[in-house]
Amino acid sequence: MITLVYLQVSSLRLLFRPCLFQLLAGFWSAEVRS
Repeated sequence: MITLVYLQVSSLRLLFRPCLFQLLAGFWSAEVRS
């Protein structure tokens, strides 16, 4: 049971990381432009 939840969380993190990275990159470029 616990391993199943852990696998789901890790897969969610793998999916979420690119989105978070894009968000940070967009914020950084906006800061640089201003």
